[in-house]
Amino acid sequence: MFWLAPEDVLKVDTVVRDFRAYLRNAEFVIQGGPGMHRRVFLYEIKPEACLVYVSCYVEAANRDAYLNSREALILQFARCMERA
Repeated sequence: MFWLAPEDVLKVDTVVRDFRAYLRNAEFVIQGGPGMHRRVFLYEIKPEACLVYVSCYVEAANRDAYLNSREALILQFARCMERA
């Protein structure tokens, strides 16, 4: 889950759309196969934050590779928010 400030709720559509596009093109995100998915949705709006649900599968040979992929996803989400 990612959290966005409530005042940014009208920008969430742009952030979600941009992040979905990023996931479609990220080389470490598994793009297909049975049971594989890439999901990004506005999940909930609360007084303190808007929650964005992100779920995908990544290719990672070990924990370091997984953490590197996770970091890249988080930083890219932050960039999508900054652009919006």
